[in-house]
Amino acid sequence: MSIIDDLNKLGDESYGDLQAKGQEQLQKVQHQGYNPFDDFGEAVTEWIADINKSGQKLAVAAGEAYKAGAIDAFDDVDDVDDISLPTTEITPAQEKAAQALQDAVDDARYTATKDPLTLIGDVAGAASPWIPLAVQVPIMVHEMQKAQEIENAPEMSDQAKASLLPMLAGTVAASVTHGVGGLLSKAAPKVSKVMTTPFVGSGIAAGTVLAMDENVRKYAEEHPARFAVSQFLTDAAIGTKKLVKADWSAKTTPITDAEIMSEKTNPATEPVADKTKVEETNKKLGSPTKEKNKRKRKHRKQHRENVWDVDTDYEEMVTPAQVTKREPKTTAEKAYPEQMPEQQMQQDAIANQLATDHIEARQTPEIMQGAFGDKLEYSKDNLYPTPVSAEDIWETAKAMFPIRPGRLDLAASDRTLGYFMPQGKGIRIRGFRAWSVICHEIGHGLSDKFGWGKDTAVQKELYDGATSIWQHGEYGNRYAPENYATYVEEGRAAFMNEYCVNPEMAKKHFPLAYAEFEKAITSDRFYQAQMNLLGQQVRRWGSQSDFSKAAGMFHWADKELGKRIDKLIGTWTATKKHFAWEYADLDESIRAYEDNQGVKIAMENDPAVLAQYAKQAGNDTVGCLLNGNNLGTRAAIKMMQTKFNVALNNVVATDILKPLDAQGKRGAELQKWLKETEYRDFYDAWNTYQVAKHELEVMTTGRKTTHTYAECKKIIAKAEELPEMKLASDLWKQWNENVLRIAVAGQILPREVANKFLKEYPEYIPMTRSFEIEGTSDFLASHKAMTVEGSERIIKDPLVQAVKNMQSIVTKVERNRVGLALANLAKGEKGHFLMMPVKDGKYKHVSQIITVYEEGHPKYYQCMMKGLYEAMTSEDGNMSASKLDIIEKISHGAATALRIGSTSTPMFATANLCKDILEATIMNADGRSASHIPLVAPMKIFWQGLQMLNSDNAFGKLIIRNNRERALLRQYKREFRSNGVTMSTRLGSIAEINKDFRKTVDPNISDSVLDKILYPIKVLWNWNIAYGEAMEQLPRMALYRRAKGRGASMIEAAMVASDSTLNFAKSGTTVKILNRHTPFLNATFQGTLKTARELSKNPLSVGLAMAEHVLFPTLLLWYWNKDEDWYKDMPMEMKNKAWYIKIGDTIYDYPKPAFIGQLAGSIPERLLDVMAEGEDKQVIADVVYKLIKDLAPSGAPPIIEKFYEWQTNHSMYRNRPLVDQRLEKLSPKNQYNQYTSMVARGIGQATNLSPIKIDNTIYGLTGSMGYTFMNVVDMVARDNITPSKKWTEYTRFTYTEGTGTSRSKDVFFGGLDKLETQYADASFEGRKPKVDKELKGMRKARADAMKVSKAIRELYADKTMDADTKRAKLDELNKKQNSIFRTANKKYLNYKYIQSPE
Repeated sequence: MSIIDDLNKLGDESYGDLQAKGQEQLQKVQHQGYNPFDDFGEAVTEWIADINKSGQKLAVAAGEAYKAGAIDAFDDVDDVDDISLPTTEITPAQEKAAQALQDAVDDARYTATKDPLTLIGDVAGAASPWIPLAVQVPIMVHEMQKAQEIENAPEMSDQAKASLLPMLAGTVAASVTHGVGGLLSKAAPKVSKVMTTPFVGSGIAAGTVLAMDENVRKYAEEHPARFAVSQFLTDAAIGTKKLVKADWSAKTTPITDAEIMSEKTNPATEPVADKTKVEETNKKLGSPTKEKNKRKRKHRKQHRENVWDVDTDYEEMVTPAQVTKREPKTTAEKAYPEQMPEQQMQQDAIANQLATDHIEARQTPEIMQGAFGDKLEYSKDNLYPTPVSAEDIWETAKAMFPIRPGRLDLAASDRTLGYFMPQGKGIRIRGFRAWSVICHEIGHGLSDKFGWGKDTAVQKELYDGATSIWQHGEYGNRYAPENYATYVEEGRAAFMNEYCVNPEMAKKHFPLAYAEFEKAITSDRFYQAQMNLLGQQVRRWGSQSDFSKAAGMFHWADKELGKRIDKLIGTWTATKKHFAWEYADLDESIRAYEDNQGVKIAMENDPAVLAQYAKQAGNDTVGCLLNGNNLGTRAAIKMMQTKFNVALNNVVATDILKPLDAQGKRGAELQKWLKETEYRDFYDAWNTYQVAKHELEVMTTGRKTTHTYAECKKIIAKAEELPEMKLASDLWKQWNENVLRIAVAGQILPREVANKFLKEYPEYIPMTRSFEIEGTSDFLASHKAMTVEGSERIIKDPLVQAVKNMQSIVTKVERNRVGLALANLAKGEKGHFLMMPVKDGKYKHVSQIITVYEEGHPKYYQCMMKGLYEAMTSEDGNMSASKLDIIEKISHGAATALRIGSTSTPMFATANLCKDILEATIMNADGRSASHIPLVAPMKIFWQGLQMLNSDNAFGKLIIRNNRERALLRQYKREFRSNGVTMSTRLGSIAEINKDFRKTVDPNISDSVLDKILYPIKVLWNWNIAYGEAMEQLPRMALYRRAKGRGASMIEAAMVASDSTLNFAKSGTTVKILNRHTPFLNATFQGTLKTARELSKNPLSVGLAMAEHVLFPTLLLWYWNKDEDWYKDMPMEMKNKAWYIKIGDTIYDYPKPAFIGQLAGSIPERLLDVMAEGEDKQVIADVVYKLIKDLAPSGAPPIIEKFYEWQTNHSMYRNRPLVDQRLEKLSPKNQYNQYTSMVARGIGQATNLSPIKIDNTIYGLTGSMGYTFMNVVDMVARDNITPSKKWTEYTRFTYTEGTGTSRSKDVFFGGLDKLETQYADASFEGRKPKVDKELKGMRKARADAMKVSKAIRELYADKTMDADTKRAKLDELNKKQNSIFRTANKKYLNYKYIQSPE
């Protein structure tokens, strides 16, 4: 261990206040008129405290020598500015003088080490500290003067003179320490050991050599005391220059302040160090890296048992290392415990931290200088009332401009402290406490926003202020006319620095600019308030104590209290993301950006809309590229060309194998060839042929292949006997080229890469490897893709994999579209409030960086808007649609069955169309604009949708007479089907894709015996599905047509149409999973949210439309029906579900939409019933309850709901028992009535289960389809057991009177239950019941009604009576029973709405 190492790790108490001393030195350097004698005196007092009078006399003598001119004073140093240090101009003569001084120092080293007088002086220093100084100083001065005379150099430059001061300080410190070593060793043994080393003269010489290095010299100017200790007092310089380490210089030399850059300026960068000189210095002093490695090897060898890690240079650490403490072992360690490696390592880390702190302080000082040579200090006027934190100041600044610390990627050099970007309004700052830099760059921002300071006099003032700071052309020649505007702009920024830090100084230096700015900023109260706040906070920071500043660099937990609103907003956004829309957080970020910046983003450029569009449109894009998506090849490819704005070949995937159709003209020849080769079909044959051609390409790269060269050549030769093979191969190449062109158009692949790929691998087809033989899962196999070495493994189905790859590319392109939209916004005006471009993607999560592909290359953006990063990087929530167990599968299966069963019937599709037409008319601006005449708008929407739906078939020719209009509607329909409005999922499983391709070459491939038997059912089912889809899409097509008609883009029209009724593709992340188990859960959520959204956005418009198309017809129908007995006695549940009108003997109904039908239809009806007809007020509460119930989704999976209803014997939908009290007393198999299906009765008899509960479960799990199936079975199986049904009972659009359910019956049993409760309460409370008479009458009426019910059961049980007769008698009995209810209601319940029969 050398003395140099000891010094570099110096860390005893003598360094305690070194950092504070260094700060004082820095302030002195920044102040004009600095007297270097202060450094000399400080160096003396720092190291020779309490020495005898001889030391004090020596210090006085050195000062006198300085004053006498032995060492001239420094020239005034320019103030340090916040842009750059002034450039020092060094003449050739000065450089020559400096070289002469170095030569003189070399001579002085030789004289100092060899001259006996010097040696005697060193030794004599132990007896008297002033003897070495008396000997050495005259010699050094004499030798340097002699060197100057020899070289005939001009007067010594200031830089050369400056180097003498630290040298002299080192000499004094070294000399005087010899005489007090005994005292010093007690206080600081390590310092004593170093300072009492002999041959100090040689150390002086070595230190002087180092002083000639510019960086070291600058450090010496600022820290003479530390420089003296670390560089001059060493014995290592006697034997070798290599041990005078350059790495110490590199650690402790501060980096000069860098300029603040602005895109609006073109500043000159500060001169960098001369690399040649640096290399020469390193050559003289030795390689620092080698010395580090040498020292590390030495430590490892000597102290392997120690617990400290040297994998990284401990010189580079900024905190003390964690080492194991131990007692000294060897004699040397006991004598010098401070030399133990553990202690030295910690001391070195402390020294490093001091140096690092100083460098950072120099790089990013809190405040810089003022104009015209005045020192800028914090003003104490108009301070913030309480101590501020760094976070407070940053938040105030960020409210005005998007400003972030770090990542100065656009800086001209690594010395840049900050810059402002005018286009996006973003600001980048180096450091976290550089208040002057922040104010400076905000000055550029405010200049850009307000454009103030245009007056000539003001500009002259700003120019003078700037040039007083940057005097050496840092922003170009200040006298050149073309740079005048640049210096004026920098003057605005310099003014803003003073305006915030010291307003009085700003008013003094820039009086005209001050008045001009104050006038300009009053035009915007927000910026005026924020600038006032920023200034107060910055000045408060400067006035508060060091302790308060230190505490201000923490993020304290109680700060979160002020962010509760943000947290609540975040919680609400998260709730919407989970339950309403998975892109809700992205939408919130975009809306916040719009609100903050006062801009409106077009729908086709809105990232949140594009995210939803990407989700929907991706499937249609895949469908178009796969099979034309039912549009035909030419139309589908045309749509893709329009969508991606790129030329494509006229081929889809299912066209590739069409030339190989074995049923075509050359079918016999193809079949013969197929028989010879023993391929299963031409699908296998063509895939093998294409793979063989690609394998030949792979072989040229030296990679392995599945087939040998000979096998490939044989396969190709045989296949090319058929020209159809080559034709199919050409079609494949065209299709594959289409996919690559779309990747290029979507900017996820560079054009040159795609072209190179097509050139080098023209026969490419995917050769994904299968690991089935090895028993490896597909997931792991995906990570074992063919590498450079290739593979001999089995190849997965190539064409299927190609389709999968195409789907993956389409998905990436659609998602990248969202990123590109964000990037375009970020590049626009004020775009940096949203995102700011950065150079790379390092530390993505910490720095909130997202990646966007532009022209095929990754570009990186730092998210500035709160929540944007989380929105762009979040997954689909914490829940996953995993296949957990049998319960999950059963639940999902039951939900799917109910969803299909309820929606896959023509009746449901038609009824749904009726409601959707009204929804589309009222809840969409394009629908409301159709007409304001009651009922005209819905009919117009229906007609326009019907025309577009049939624009490409024969029926369309009948209803669309204008050929041009029909052609336009055909185009609209193609756009509609290729832009995600249909919400289709075209790509199925691997097996389904394979089957579709095989059917291309053999259409009869799936015609098994079972297929032929089920063919009629399959045709009927497909027609049923097609009809349902047509009814679903009809109102959407109408709104798409209307949106396009007003000039909307394709994307906007698609999103309008998707949202016309319910957008089933839109869902929350959690609801998406729950919807697997609870059918219609998402539909209910989306319906409720859409209603709330439209009402909040356009309350008057929506309200007027509801009045026109719902309320007005409701009032007409109510008035028409109010006196009809059938209408009054209709069950309230049915009244609230639809509107009714009687034409002839048939009562027709029109379904009411869930929310608007209740709000503007049922509620007004019930109010009129109560006010005008005397209906019970409870009906109003019932209808309001239904409205709320329709808005609130049921969260229970159907299988759980039906199980609960079975166990509790209670219908959750009807809110009453499934099996009434009379039937509940019977055995389960006999619990049925006249409405129970024959299927349920049969199951009940076989299992002793309740048929009523069986029916409830089947209907609940199968919906309309189950109901239809049970009715069909009843019709076939009744065999004179079940009464016949009227035709109106088989349709959802008619009402049949007198079927056993009525309003009178509901009122009767509800009133009876209420009387029973009142009677029981009175008995329990010991008082006489007031309803005794009424209750007895109601009980008697119930007994009479039960007699009728018994007669009905006997009627059903009669096997001799035919069905029609049964029906006639059943109607009579139902009428008789209903008469009993009516009479009792009027007599005992005082119910007047429904009159009792005569």
